[in-house]
Amino acid sequence: MKKWMQIRFFLCVAILFGVVFSLQNVSAQENRTVKVGLFELGQFCYLDDNGNPRGYAIDYMNEIKKRANWNIEYVPVEDWNAGMEMIESGKIDLLAPAQMTAERVDQYRFSAYSMGSECGAIFVLDQIHGDIAFEEYDKMEDLTFGIGKGSIFEADYRQLCQKLGMEENLVSYDTTYKMLQALEDGEIDGAIADVMFSTKEYKTLERFSMKPVYYIGNLEDNIIMDELDDAMAKLYASDTNFQTNLLNEYFGLFSNNELTYEEQQFVEECPVIKVGYEQNKLPLSYTDENGEFAGITRDIFDEISRNSGLTFEYLELPAGTVTYEYLVEHGISVLANVENNDVNLNLQTMKLSETYLETE
Repeated sequence: MKKWMQIRFFLCVAILFGVVFSLQNVSAQENRTVKVGLFELGQFCYLDDNGNPRGYAIDYMNEIKKRANWNIEYVPVEDWNAGMEMIESGKIDLLAPAQMTAERVDQYRFSAYSMGSECGAIFVLDQIHGDIAFEEYDKMEDLTFGIGKGSIFEADYRQLCQKLGMEENLVSYDTTYKMLQALEDGEIDGAIADVMFSTKEYKTLERFSMKPVYYIGNLEDNIIMDELDDAMAKLYASDTNFQTNLLNEYFGLFSNNELTYEEQQFVEECPVIKVGYEQNKLPLSYTDENGEFAGITRDIFDEISRNSGLTFEYLELPAGTVTYEYLVEHGISVLANVENNDVNLNLQTMKLSETYLETE
């Protein structure tokens, strides 16, 4: 009996010690302080009037730290290159936004999930070159552009120039910040940089090389990176639209509707476009009490008109089958509310637009 009591006592003590050990681990995790590199990058990360960090990266990390039970210490970083060196030396634990390259994968550990998207952009000062349209390459060829040393977008820019048959006219600067200062000082006409550097003072002439971006950490720091991956997975599982909503909040320019030079020329020369719509197809389309085209489809056309400058005239279609000859006779170029099915996809005389409404 005494022997069994001794065994039971040993088991109980072992279990209790296990609980204490487990609680200590949890407590350590809850108190973990993670050092995150902080450098100003447009709306991605900036300091407010009181010197407090704000922006996309801060809002993102606020959600991560809640799920990882972290305390966050933001460490000032001079620029991206300095930040990567601080990751390697252990002065900081995390840095973003990092595009994934073969060279970087060998040097750093990347988060399992992307934390956003970025692309390269060509900027000019709106006050000086605001008359140049988006993708108006003929005028861009006469400009001189600056780029920061080691920029991940340099190779993509050179490929773009080669594809367009455009002179590169490139001047290299030690850092992106020095290059942007040179732009302000009038030393160069434009800048090649991350689109996140965009401000209201700049006009974007081109965007290229859209790619996902990640957090990077020390290649040997599995604990923090594993906790980060777990927190990101929980975040996306609980809110599948989190990243999209945050991008739209801080970087509406990613989805702007700026027209290219060729598109502007088309809009200027395009006559009024006649649109045929079906009556009594609520809530998509109907004729209201004032005899005007109304409904969801009308709202979409109004939005297209606001964003593009195109003008539309709306014609109510007769009941029953409408023939191609009828459309030609009445000058109708666009039909609204057309179903996306195999029959309509194979029509030789009409072409379907992208789907604008889906129902079950």
